Amino acid sequence: MKPPAKLIIKKYLPWFIFAVALFLIHWRYELNSDEGVVLNAAWDIIQGKKMYFDTFEFMAPGAAYLIAGLWKLVGASYTSARILSLVILYSGVIGLYVISRELGIKRWRYFASMLFIVGSAFWQPIHYNAFNTVATIWALYFIIRAFQKNIFYFWLLSGFCSGLALIFLQHKGLALLGILGSIILVLSVSKKIPWRSLLYFSIAASLPVIVCLLYWPPHLLWNDTVLFPLNHYEEVNTVPLFLWSGCLASVLLLSAIVVYSAKNETKIILTTLLLTGIFQLLASLPRADATHVLQALTAFLPIVALLFEQCLTKIQDFQITASAWSLGVLLLILNNPPFVPSASLVLKALHTYCPEITSIYAGPFMPGLYFETRAHNPTPYSFLITRHNTEAQFTNAAILLAKNPPRCAVVNYAVVNKFAYNKNNPVDEFINSHYSFAGEFRNIKILVRN
Repeated sequence: MKPPAKLIIKKYLPWFIFAVALFLIHWRYELNSDEGVVLNAAWDIIQGKKMYFDTFEFMAPGAAYLIAGLWKLVGASYTSARILSLVILYSGVIGLYVISRELGIKRWRYFASMLFIVGSAFWQPIHYNAFNTVATIWALYFIIRAFQKNIFYFWLLSGFCSGLALIFLQHKGLALLGILGSIILVLSVSKKIPWRSLLYFSIAASLPVIVCLLYWPPHLLWNDTVLFPLNHYEEVNTVPLFLWSGCLASVLLLSAIVVYSAKNETKIILTTLLLTGIFQLLASLPRADATHVLQALTAFLPIVALLFEQCLTKIQDFQITASAWSLGVLLLILNNPPFVPSASLVLKALHTYCPEITSIYAGPFMPGLYFETRAHNPTPYSFLITRHNTEAQFTNAAILLAKNPPRCAVVNYAVVNKFAYNKNNPVDEFINSHYSFAGEFRNIKILVRN
């Protein structure tokens, strides 16, 4: 019998390694525009503004209000937001492990969690996509447990996590609700599970939505979070579909293998994971880059681990695991290059030219600066990108800037080159006419009012 100390080390060492790896991948403190959207929205809430009324946002409100709620408890800081986000990501690591365990995976039970950590190098922790992905993981785990035990609180928990996924990211959350609800409906009709299961799931899933509807009028949420992204998001965010197409083809092949070889007791679980992954992959089409595609593939990770366990030898186990960790180390190095400016360097350069900042314009897509400088944004827009934001919004922003012009403006056009940004718009014309160049830090130009 092994000594207790060795048993403890064997049990907890993988989780310590996972925690360290996750921290090392995401330790850098950068002015990331995607994180800045959430941070700026949360900062607006802390200042007493109300999303969709006082500020314009087209994303679901869950991530911003989660961070704002944290800040009301512990004070507004990037560190607290980052820690909470990493804790949420780490819970996703645990969620994939317990899903793998329910599939009966033994040798490869940590593999899905490991791939999740490695893949997270491509996305930002403080982000609605990351929060949605973790909520999806736990919705899947609880519905798997509900299939196995048919206990009412598992249906409730799965529904509630699905509702959280919706208010973190509307289109992917809707895809999750649609596929899980459809599976439960089909099983209820075929009398494999009782009808009350669908009732439990639906009631719990509606709770987060009901809270939102009590806080905002339905038409406002519909216009800002559904109609606007439907009409304005895809045009500016379209990317080549090579990666997406390759992943879809691989997924369809994986589906065929699973359907052919799955045991009866795990077939419904594997089918749920596969269909969820396929619908999440379809939901990533509006911007099918590496970040969104990798997140959409999360539901497939336990299935890959199961296939590896069934098909590979122990020597192949070691070779693939070592390769995956090597990839993780490489991504760690690439994800933390020394030449990328940290937030502290950017803020130091900004304060050199604008020592006292009470109000600022940070554009076209640098929303994190409003939070970092604790400055007032004269407009209701966290960012303004041509072909995404409307002409009316650009005109309104220019009018508001003219009424209350900030002392300093900061622009970084390099970050919006991928969107084919057009500088011939009312906001940039106002900036060019009323501000003079003061200094520059990398691609960030600092301007001072004439």
